[in-house]
Amino acid sequence: MEFKGILFDLDGTLIDSMRDNFLAWKTALKNENISITEEEYYPLEGLPVLEIAKFFLKEKNYPLEKIQKIVELKHKFYKENHKINFYVGVKELIDYVKSKNILIAIVTASSYEKLYQTVPKDFLDKFDCLISGDCTKKGKPFPDPYLTATKKLGLNPKDCIVIENAPIGVQSAKNAKIYCIAIGSTVSKERLNNADFFVNKFEDLINLKQFQ
Repeated sequence: MEFKGILFDLDGTLIDSMRDNFLAWKTALKNENISITEEEYYPLEGLPVLEIAKFFLKEKNYPLEKIQKIVELKHKFYKENHKINFYVGVKELIDYVKSKNILIAIVTASSYEKLYQTVPKDFLDKFDCLISGDCTKKGKPFPDPYLTATKKLGLNPKDCIVIENAPIGVQSAKNAKIYCIAIGSTVSKERLNNADFFVNKFEDLINLKQFQ
């Protein structure tokens, strides 16, 4: 293999959770008489959750405390209604790269609390490093989350690969000067054109030369 570490986004990359996240946002915002569509929400994936709330509530001029309450409501709806669904090939690829002594990390905008409440612990334990939205002052698209992961893994960014599904996440990887493979699980290839390489679905990764 040509690299020493893989940094995975979580939602929309490892787990098929974007629909559940969207429905949780839609329900929370409905109480504020705000209607949203998947087309509006999916490109925002990867932003800190508070920034997503501010985006949809920008016309309301709500104080921060009110926005945080809406975020909490969104988390409540998601926790109560989500189902954990890994994309095809996720567990197989994770086990394969681990067998090759490749270091792996999850880099997500989700909080540690949400991470451990919604993803099985035995899966999270496979990773050498977990970077949540709590870990950095600046989230995606800034480079901080991915650079924090490389630092914790003890690796040079040039020796890593990022796997992302969202334009904001891809931009974060490129800002960190890390090679990025984008997956077209939630948005079109055209929205991911900043990535170094593109695959249609997660299971296509195992056949790439980078993973041989």
